[in-house]
Amino acid sequence: MKVINTILLNRLAIMELNNLRNICPFVFKSLCSDNKEIIIPHFYIHNDSLYIQNKVINGKNEFLWQPSLYFKNGYNKNIFYYDYLVDKYNVATYKS
Repeated sequence: MKVINTILLNRLAIMELNNLRNICPFVFKSLCSDNKEIIIPHFYIHNDSLYIQNKVINGKNEFLWQPSLYFKNGYNKNIFYYDYLVDKYNVATYKS
């Protein structure tokens, strides 16, 4: 069974966000946006929440970042931010 250390993951998300923010565009994509990509230039992460500044999506500007945050790499491909962090930092632990 896969267990994720969410406190560590949230801290890593904030740290990596500061590294990637000026290099890659970030995209919001979820059921709230009808699975359409919305580029979000101004946002921040606090704990489990993604706060989008100056943009309202379906009447909200606060969402869980884990299922909805992507960034575009140099090939214009969406990279799921959660998977990127778990793979890069090996945050997941496995229990039998």
